[in-house]
Amino acid sequence: MSPHGGRHPIRLVAAWTGLRPEVIRVWERRYGAVVPARSKGGHRLFTDEDVRRLRLLRAATEAGWPIREVAGLPTRKLGQLVEGEERAASADAGGVGNGSGGSVPRAEAQAAIQEALEAIRGLDRRTLEETLRRMALAVGAAAFVEEVASPLIRRVGSEWEKGRIGPAEEHLASFQMRTTLAWLSRSVSGNREGPRIVAATPAGELHELGTLLACVTAGTCGWEPVPLGPNLPADEIARAAFSSGARAVALSVVYDPGGKALEAEVLDLRTRLPPTIALLIGGAAARSLDISRDGTGVAYVGSLAEFRRRLKEVSSRTPGTQASTFPELEA
Repeated sequence: MSPHGGRHPIRLVAAWTGLRPEVIRVWERRYGAVVPARSKGGHRLFTDEDVRRLRLLRAATEAGWPIREVAGLPTRKLGQLVEGEERAASADAGGVGNGSGGSVPRAEAQAAIQEALEAIRGLDRRTLEETLRRMALAVGAAAFVEEVASPLIRRVGSEWEKGRIGPAEEHLASFQMRTTLAWLSRSVSGNREGPRIVAATPAGELHELGTLLACVTAGTCGWEPVPLGPNLPADEIARAAFSSGARAVALSVVYDPGGKALEAEVLDLRTRLPPTIALLIGGAAARSLDISRDGTGVAYVGSLAEFRRRLKEVSSRTPGTQASTFPELEA
């Protein structure tokens, strides 16, 4: 966390956006592109939204737009402009986008994950937060959750299981990842007219990071996520889906207590939902559940890329209609 209550000095903003400090100052003074606050000493302090806006302005100017023409655009319009330029550039190059909003070079992703792990081992929350936010701002929400956050969560779980980190380190990592994903989800969930998706974990499941990954991913796909957190019984999840007008429910399951308790909970939820509301389930324990075939209407999603494809499939259907099948997916 910044020592100035979530506001960042210009040297960090310059590093995160790739803009020189003098360019940021000119864009502020001459064009009103951002309006930073000031510290007691008179230094500029920028919010996360300012950083996002400056990154969009940089992308727009690099695409050929004069700063004087784009500096006054609302951030949402600016984002749409940049997305349109990126799509046009992809089409001109003959490329096909993967819907992830960009890709992180493997070496860069691995370096960020290693930096985050070192901060976790040192119980250095500030460095961990700055590392995660820097990567999210640098590569965008979709690429961050798929290529940095999700692998880091798995790596932390593996390190804990092998005894290389203790409960304190694992709790710190979970707390900071939860905080970062919640912040990221708010930043991408601006489409109030998009279809809604409820995200939760079933009764007895306390690990909610999977639901936050789903919320961020859904937001980047134009959905409006409704995060409910962990450990909710089937009747409450179903009630929330009805009350919010959701078109899908995303469940994350990491822990299987054994027996048929988890399967029963998921199937109970499916019977409480109409066929018009898709039920998507993912997480480490989901793969072993015998619920994603034989016409149960529960779709197992084994990756965030598959989750995006499922959301696209659901949103393309006319509201009120149901899918003909939910075939089991290969892991």
